[in-house]
Amino acid sequence: MTNTCILTLIAPPEVEEKLLDHLLMSSASQLFTSHPVACHGTVVPHRNPQSQVLGRTASVRVEVRLDDAAADQLLQELHAEFKGAGLYFWLSPVTAGGEI
Repeated sequence: MTNTCILTLIAPPEVEEKLLDHLLMSSASQLFTSHPVACHGTVVPHRNPQSQVLGRTASVRVEVRLDDAAADQLLQELHAEFKGAGLYFWLSPVTAGGEI
């Protein structure tokens, strides 16, 4: 059985469309969701002076469900295409999933 994970991406709004287009065209991503979020904290990659005053940064959160090998492939693609764009990511294991 293949291990499945969720790749979570936090992106600045200005790269949202390009990121979603990439995911739609990528063979690695089978299912993903996106929604606007506010990021808080000291490691927010695309902070600006206004967001420092407000205490939050407008961002887009994208969650991609894929197997571990596809996650590695997709991360390589994203590193190549979005280097310096302010993407932040983490991987989380999926213990169960499917259609109900």
